[in-house]
Amino acid sequence: MIKKEDCEIPPEIFRKILFLLMILTKACRQILGKYAVSVTMETASEKFFVVRFSCDYSQNLDKNGQIIYTGENQECHKDIMDLTEKITDSIVYRTVSLEKENRYILNCAIERRNHRVDS
Repeated sequence: MIKKEDCEIPPEIFRKILFLLMILTKACRQILGKYAVSVTMETASEKFFVVRFSCDYSQNLDKNGQIIYTGENQECHKDIMDLTEKITDSIVYRTVSLEKENRYILNCAIERRNHRVDS
């Protein structure tokens, strides 16, 4: 995990980020069995932090370049991904994902402040 120098994250937002990373990492473990994960956190603007999650699945490819899913979870990997997406959407303002060179990369914009309604 790398945190850029100018990135001061308040504890309540950092807890959200850690929860998000635990969910994403567990999904990778359940689906792939073996993987390599890296995370970068930085300040994007006055309103957002960016968390870049990258999962390297190059060790999980068959001879045709297709992903090999763990046997026990092959049938439920779509359910795991759907659940992970729902949890991510509840925490993250906006996400952009892509696949590049046997890596799944998820860029998450997380609001810097919690918006609370005072009663």
